[in-house]
Amino acid sequence: MRKRSNMVVTRYSVVMSLLFFTSSVVIINLIFDKNRRPRILWYLIPLFLSVIRIFFPIEIINFKKYHSWYLYPFFQQVLKSRIGDCIFAVWGIGVVITLILLVKQFIILNGIKNRAIPIANSDREVKTCTKLLQDMGYKGTATLAKTSECNVPSCVGYFHIHILLPKDTYSLTDDELKCILLHEINHFMEHDLWVRLFFQFLKCLLWWNPVVYFLYNNIVQLTELRCDKSVYCNLSDKEEVAYISAIYYALTKKRYDEELPAGFAGTTLNRYFKQRVALLREPYRGIEWKKTSLVAILCLLIFLASYTVVIQPATLPNISEIEGENVREGKEERPFLLELSNGKYVYIDENGLQRDILSKEEIQNPPYNSLERFESSK
Repeated sequence: MRKRSNMVVTRYSVVMSLLFFTSSVVIINLIFDKNRRPRILWYLIPLFLSVIRIFFPIEIINFKKYHSWYLYPFFQQVLKSRIGDCIFAVWGIGVVITLILLVKQFIILNGIKNRAIPIANSDREVKTCTKLLQDMGYKGTATLAKTSECNVPSCVGYFHIHILLPKDTYSLTDDELKCILLHEINHFMEHDLWVRLFFQFLKCLLWWNPVVYFLYNNIVQLTELRCDKSVYCNLSDKEEVAYISAIYYALTKKRYDEELPAGFAGTTLNRYFKQRVALLREPYRGIEWKKTSLVAILCLLIFLASYTVVIQPATLPNISEIEGENVREGKEERPFLLELSNGKYVYIDENGLQRDILSKEEIQNPPYNSLERFESSK
């Protein structure tokens, strides 16, 4: 049996990394109550470990090898054939298309920003925002503008605060306006747009994996919950009511074709509104580090487990692959046992076909105990 080439190890590492990341994301969501959502850090832990899994294909001592005679060799042949080339081509085309759509989204957003009408310094929106920024100690540039092209207040600035407001903000009370501006400012201060952009690129790279879309939707909701928590814990009782009212206002005004980077409405009304309100009304308990430790330990255990099992393709050598030192003379038309590297034996019948994989205990019994045994070449 030949040793695995570096190409095979790399390909296997990529597969194991994807399996590890997918299973970790699913487990993180399953182990928590549906009315809660994990922290963003909890998703970054398996993502970081997945990258390590790809570029460090080490083998832990006493790891378990499993030889696959049919399934794994079949996939290897497919990947090396024209079908495999087509699969990688489709993957690459999908990445290019999703990146083009992402760029198109930014072009549309830039057009909306350019067409938006800046709000005068004398208007209450600018006065309220200026007061909030002074209280928060922000000394950078801030831009407020109104547009009819989106009905939801949104933060769209990556390098400085740029907030788009719908034209009908006159219907908002002063407290509701303050809550909305605080929310959007916190999106910028917490770098939420960059976080979402990173996971958008991840979605483009793994566009074929349904778990990634589920993950991105959770990240969008998590950034909203984080801003809600940051703003809500510093509000008075009257302002708390205004904040919840502002969320409902934004959700009822939202058009579902709007995909702005950090809109105040977040995701859809039916799925997440009750969750946002429920978590706002629940006091902070200060035990997040315990949950983070639990997630880190679970991910690390799964990560280490991915190194303990190695699936190797098992095939008999072709005549053209046999060289002088690897030739073993044997009697024709007689079955024999071929010893594998993991201590098991392959039963080869009189026609030279593999029939079964046997343990050391099984070959001690008839009819295998009378067969000639050969070691596989290493």
